[in-house]
Amino acid sequence: MLDDRRHMRKMACRLAMLHAATMAACAPPRPASLSRCADDVRIYDLADTLRGVRPARMKRLRSLATATIVNMRILVTPRGTALPDSTKIVAIVPKDSERSTRAAVEQAEYEPATFNGCAVSFWFEFGLIAQGVN
Repeated sequence: MLDDRRHMRKMACRLAMLHAATMAACAPPRPASLSRCADDVRIYDLADTLRGVRPARMKRLRSLATATIVNMRILVTPRGTALPDSTKIVAIVPKDSERSTRAAVEQAEYEPATFNGCAVSFWFEFGLIAQGVN
């Protein structure tokens, strides 16, 4: 009786190992596309749209920009967020609205740029002319 239990345990263990080996051998291969996307570290801009890059897009500005006129560039990451302190202000009127406008644009929600189906970093060009602001 004791030998029968040992024999059954050994058989159960062997069957479990055989089942695990079969499952591992029949598993589908891992997709290679993830590493293909992670390897693209280039920062794209509007000129690259001619090569098939779909530019980043601002989805929502969370707070109001206080500038009347502004032209700036923001580095949008593949995650759809602005890289902090990457903002380059080309022109802004009035000058004292730079800090609040920069904060508003950096906290905005973005749809990341894509190239060959992969999200990529992109220099987003932001321009604003507000009329009727008092």
